[in-house]
Amino acid sequence: MAKMQKTVVITGCDMRSSYAYELALRLDEQGYNVFAGCRDCNSSGARSLASRGSTSLAILQLDVTKQDEIRNAAELIQDSVGEEGVWALVNCDEVYSVAEVDWCPMADFERSIQINLLGTIRITKALLHLIRKARGRIVNLSSIAGCLARAGQSAYSMTKFAIEAFSDSLRQEMLKWGVFVILVEPSFFPVGQSVLCESNINISLNTVPKHLRDIYGDDYFVEFINSVSDSVDKDPSPNTTPTSTPAHKTLEPPAPTKSTPSPSGSLKKRATSVKGPAASPKPALSRARSNTTKEISPTGTPTGTLKARSTPLLSNTNRVLHALVEAVTNGSPKVRYFVGSFQDRMVTSLAPVVPTVVMDTYLTSGQMSKVVPRLIKEKLD
Repeated sequence: MAKMQKTVVITGCDMRSSYAYELALRLDEQGYNVFAGCRDCNSSGARSLASRGSTSLAILQLDVTKQDEIRNAAELIQDSVGEEGVWALVNCDEVYSVAEVDWCPMADFERSIQINLLGTIRITKALLHLIRKARGRIVNLSSIAGCLARAGQSAYSMTKFAIEAFSDSLRQEMLKWGVFVILVEPSFFPVGQSVLCESNINISLNTVPKHLRDIYGDDYFVEFINSVSDSVDKDPSPNTTPTSTPAHKTLEPPAPTKSTPSPSGSLKKRATSVKGPAASPKPALSRARSNTTKEISPTGTPTGTLKARSTPLLSNTNRVLHALVEAVTNGSPKVRYFVGSFQDRMVTSLAPVVPTVVMDTYLTSGQMSKVVPRLIKEKLD
């Protein structure tokens, strides 16, 4: 029965069908007290989560880039858990940018650092004393991009490399307190279909400065994004419903018109939450209404990425979700949960020992390798 009273805090629960959203529902179903941190507790994702969860699931206003919201959330959680402490903190809040360094806006680098890295550190430090009380665990969502950097992922990958280092150091420091620090490393991205859509691609391409577009050529950007789209969506979750058309078709090059780059110039894995009313001094906290209320799709079936438990073949999203649940619920969890294919595991294992030129050639093979020599060589000649 003690398990029923354990408290879990999860960040990044705004987006429906994301790891954090589904994890909150699964742990709520298993009887944990769940604080689901959302950048905007009035967003559609937060309201959906509240309607699907039980009264043990609380929607918590928690933007990990804002220290005052983190402080208020920590105070509220402490008042709720008392001396029992926090059993698990699961850091899932992140943004994902697709852009080369040459044309990735500085705002995207800064946003990735603020959310993916500093956000994780801020909330971890704020709740560390409560985790020590429970002799619990910290679960950080990393990525294969934190083990192996690829072209077009610099803003995202550098934060995941840093998360790996942060987690390794923290794990050693927490051993004396009996606290686990766990990394979950997916090798794929579950919401690629909804993010890499035609409208988002065109917005991204139109923010590239004209002088860079002239150097690279318009076709380069179109083929680059299409190649990334293919790699992200090559094995999508069968139950994930895209919000717009995936970008697998050839796109027309953007018109060479001047436009002011926006702060979110490149594509995002997580969309910015819908802005609600001004936040109150204390974080907004709402309890879900009933565990029997489910969100229904137009087809009449519950929405989400979870498959029936009896299904033998899990989707990619469910494999990551299973690893997250295991990291939270297992009395002796693994240090790392790598969720990917055998080929992915072999590549990450061989990367440190294989000559760099060989690995670079492998990582840039495929559609991108056909684009670069043809277009860049023409410019140099």
